[in-house]
Amino acid sequence: MAWEQFEKPELDGRIQLIAGYLANKIEGKTIVDLDCGTAPLLDWLPAEWHYYYGNDTNVDFVLRAKDKAMPRTGIWDIPDNEVLVDLHRLGITPDILLSLGYGARLNEHESQTLDETIKDIVHKHRPEIVIYEYWTGLLNWEKNGLHSLFDVLKWHDYVDTYRWILHPAHPLIEYGERKIMIWEALPNGTNRYLDLD
Repeated sequence: MAWEQFEKPELDGRIQLIAGYLANKIEGKTIVDLDCGTAPLLDWLPAEWHYYYGNDTNVDFVLRAKDKAMPRTGIWDIPDNEVLVDLHRLGITPDILLSLGYGARLNEHESQTLDETIKDIVHKHRPEIVIYEYWTGLLNWEKNGLHSLFDVLKWHDYVDTYRWILHPAHPLIEYGERKIMIWEALPNGTNRYLDLD
């Protein structure tokens, strides 16, 4: 399957949805966008962030993202499992962590690598917001590996505050729907066992 599949116009609405949620939350913040692809979020967010960091291993995507030449933005051609070391090298502490799933969930190994990177960043930096998107139809990963990631987020006092399921106008049968989850960190000292419902 060609990588261009992930850039179909009917999937743009999800980027607009996420950008709308973030629009009032990014001023002065550092954004880390894992597997950023061509960094489509940059087309919709106001450039009020402190720093935007994106990574991808698809060289064509990285070059296209770099062509956007946004201020205070770095796009890096490195795999997910090198991101934490790179953030340390650059002195970056993420306030907002994104995994919008361009290549995620294509296979179990890739999913595990991405999830481990998210867990490591959450453990080391505890960003204020974690936005996670994935295809619900791939490998039954939602029923298996995702639970450990969600458990880590809950343990670090995150609350699943928003959840959207998107059905493309032209369904991609082999991949099904997209699910977007937004996790927000509770203030330090909040009881993680408090029932917020």
